[in-house]
Amino acid sequence: MTDTGYWIGGALLAFGAAVLWQKGNGYQRFVDTTARKPSGWLGRALYLDPKPHYRSFRCAVDTLRLTPDDVFLDVCCGGGTLLRMALLIVHRAAGLDFGPDMVALSRESNIPAVEEGRLALTEVEAARYPGVTKPSMQWQTLTRHFCRQATGLFP
Repeated sequence: MTDTGYWIGGALLAFGAAVLWQKGNGYQRFVDTTARKPSGWLGRALYLDPKPHYRSFRCAVDTLRLTPDDVFLDVCCGGGTLLRMALLIVHRAAGLDFGPDMVALSRESNIPAVEEGRLALTEVEAARYPGVTKPSMQWQTLTRHFCRQATGLFP
């Protein structure tokens, strides 16, 4: 993305924040709409191709030293980009997210892995997350997991 693209994206995000702020519960609505449970056109725009996150995703994959035998869990998987990167190495993965639109986008971004039964995606409630251990998977135990900057989204 060019510098102009980042400026346009920032302006759109600022406009969206201003609109949400005017509707009351400003900060909370902004966090919910852009981070906790992104949805609609804005959520899709932010998470379909999150180029600003690529560097940290590559760092995560490198740091975790994934192997084909690992079963990878992405907590707050968003649009599924990190899952797609991990699935180039691991044979099985799972993604959890708090928003149904993000689970759908992640599924759309990883159709082959979903159809092959290599990827399980689950919508969870933030308040119930600590009790989730195996999201609708019928295979072995998870061996690697990742949660990028999402801990602030839990209640």
